[in-house]
Amino acid sequence: MTNCGFENWTGGNPDDWTINSGTVTEETTAGYYDSDSTSVTGSSSAKFVRSGSDISLSQSISSPSNFNDNILNFRARVKSTTKEVIRLRVTINSTDHYSGYNRGQERFEDISLRLICPTSVSSITVYVLADSSNGTAYVDEVRLMRNGSMTTASVGTGGGCKQCGSYNYY
Repeated sequence: MTNCGFENWTGGNPDDWTINSGTVTEETTAGYYDSDSTSVTGSSSAKFVRSGSDISLSQSISSPSNFNDNILNFRARVKSTTKEVIRLRVTINSTDHYSGYNRGQERFEDISLRLICPTSVSSITVYVLADSSNGTAYVDEVRLMRNGSMTTASVGTGGGCKQCGSYNYY
């Protein structure tokens, strides 16, 4: 993903992101961007102000086949004192998957979505959504990660533990 820390903006919009609905603005006030991170340095976040209308921000992944048969982790840091303002969505091959909403607290919190990708991934689009409660939320450090291919364990026949094949039961 590019511009995952919302540090780059052009014409009032975050670079490399698509605003599908609503308005997102840059926030540069200390305390409203995630300065606790060691992986991203910067002094901006995306500010979502939901007041009756949904807000949707998205980014399409340029090499979706890299996720074939992998575990996908999509995470964002969210600060909002109102609960259920922000949640995440991942669309893989036209199938939508959603995270839970933010819990509503004074500090940045992680919200995330973890799922297993199909063996053939032709498209991935990630979304940050404000689509439930009205409130203000600050979003920073949006990350899309993958873990390696799944492995299938084979267990020998003839008894023993069905999960590991061992005869040691202690």
